[in-house]
Amino acid sequence: MSRHRNLKNMVDEDYDNFDDERGHSLEDRFGTSPGNSHEYMHSGRAVEFRDYIREEEEGEDEEFVARKDEEIHRTFQNLTIQPQDRDRFNTCMDQLRDILAAEVPESTMVDAIIRCNYNSEAAINLLLSGPKEDEGAAPLPVQSSSSKPSTPFMEPPRPAAAAVDMARSSPRATPKSKASAQKEGGRESTQESSRSDRSDLLRRLQKEGNKEVINLVVIGHVDAGKSTLVGHLLYLLGQVSQKQMHRFEQDSRKAGKASFAYAWALDETEEERERGVTMDIAPRTFETETRRLVLLDAPGHRDFIPNMLMGASSADAALLVLSAVNGEFESGFEAGGQTREHALLVRSLGVSQLIVAVNKLDTAQWARARYDELRERISAFLIRQAGFREQDIQFVPVSGLTGDNLLPSSKQHPTPQVLTEWYSGATLLDCLDKLRPPERLFDRPMRIAISDVYKAGSGLGVSGRVETGFVATGDRLMSQPAGLPCSVKNIILESGEPKQVAGAGELVTMTLNGVDLGQVLIGAVLSEMSSPCPSGNRLRARIVVIGERPLTVGQPLMLHIKAAAEPATVRKIVSQIDKATGEVLKKGPRSLPKGSTGEVELKVQRLVCAERFADCKELGRCMLRLGDTTVAAGIVLKVRIDKEQE
Repeated sequence: MSRHRNLKNMVDEDYDNFDDERGHSLEDRFGTSPGNSHEYMHSGRAVEFRDYIREEEEGEDEEFVARKDEEIHRTFQNLTIQPQDRDRFNTCMDQLRDILAAEVPESTMVDAIIRCNYNSEAAINLLLSGPKEDEGAAPLPVQSSSSKPSTPFMEPPRPAAAAVDMARSSPRATPKSKASAQKEGGRESTQESSRSDRSDLLRRLQKEGNKEVINLVVIGHVDAGKSTLVGHLLYLLGQVSQKQMHRFEQDSRKAGKASFAYAWALDETEEERERGVTMDIAPRTFETETRRLVLLDAPGHRDFIPNMLMGASSADAALLVLSAVNGEFESGFEAGGQTREHALLVRSLGVSQLIVAVNKLDTAQWARARYDELRERISAFLIRQAGFREQDIQFVPVSGLTGDNLLPSSKQHPTPQVLTEWYSGATLLDCLDKLRPPERLFDRPMRIAISDVYKAGSGLGVSGRVETGFVATGDRLMSQPAGLPCSVKNIILESGEPKQVAGAGELVTMTLNGVDLGQVLIGAVLSEMSSPCPSGNRLRARIVVIGERPLTVGQPLMLHIKAAAEPATVRKIVSQIDKATGEVLKKGPRSLPKGSTGEVELKVQRLVCAERFADCKELGRCMLRLGDTTVAAGIVLKVRIDKEQE
């Protein structure tokens, strides 16, 4: 998200108060004479494997560590690795350690690498499938006792080129002989088998020892108390320290906004705190008993709907916050209010699970009548108009400011008695724990929808969500619609955790090599070289008109697909369709009235990445907006390039 930009684009002036060590000599810093340093650097001491063994965790028994070091060193003593194979061996070891370190001993990894001739894919398949009786593989080569012993060459650990190299095929095919074609066909078959094995492994590794990840967007009308609610929840869960909270309380009190203290845990920029509204997506990660949730606090003001759409397009579920204060709910729910529009938008973007938090109920003395009134009114809208299923909606009364009913009742924070007299249901944390993780499409071609771009050192930093498939460091990718090749230097999750592999559903920040700022834009899609994401400037879509105005031919609109926002025009209304039966009611109408369904052809000014909804739901949803109003939403049926327009 764009929050990264403030940190990663820091310039030298930001470090004026720090001591600049670049002009200091080695002797000034370490007290080492030039002669000693030269002797140390050029002594020719042989590099030993133990120099690169990872430090053991604190508290391990010294005798056990020494015994373990000796065992690993013995494993590598008998290796005879040719100089030209050293890099391949090191790369394979890095890849196998990243994926199988907790399951397979290093001696077994070495054996598999040698057996498979430094092929990491084959080595992983061998280790996962187990040894075969008829394998007939050559044993691990052992150096004879008569030959001169040599110290094995091991380079310092470096980031693996990829957890598994997917062996992306070249984008352009050239004529081949019959034998070459047969060989290439066998290689492609091996690649597909490796892809299947790799996706199964990734799915298993994510389930074993890790909690299911759910991306949750927080939505609702401005001043409903979204940031205060989420900030207080994070504080109670220990994600915000007491020291930080004390500073927020002092700063907000000085600014005359004492009630915004918890909101400042998420609203970090000076402009957001001055205006008292969330303006950008603020991702925060925390865990429950069974889930790992990435919270996306979306802005509620209509001026920042495009930012809200970025968060909603990355979400698996939504938390809709309502204000129980008299007049506040009504202003958000009536025509023009963001409560209604936000619910329609997230449902149009594929979110099917919803938690409705009736906030600020303490201002109504926890009155059950007010809670029932809001629940009845919002339920009718969510089910009949927005399209949510009743069983997918959870309701919970809360107070974000006091923290009541956010977590289970305790001695330190008991639930008010006036609430327990009529409510015995789940807390907000219980509701979050009940969310179902959606199916992750690991076996589909990889797609990453980019939501932010910034300069990151010598490379290009991008943030986005892995929609389908998986990505690994070292992968060669293509940025669409520009068609630019690039490679992945590193991967970091939203929680700040570096990873070698990221799969479908995860929000990632990556550094790319081979592309510059200005070549990759927000809304672009990263995909595999062998399976680039389709793009076009002519789309056919099936839409539902949800705005107050009818949709007409020639109407200029803004087309939204994921984070992409491109000017478009309704070139043709193909037909008006019965929403229930799918029957064509009228061909070629001049307009589509509010609430109607139809097929339209859209003409986009620039190429935009999109896929047929039947092929990829994540990139097959679109939205049409005019100014600050959502006009229609629907699914993509066809994508093509109009060469005359191009």
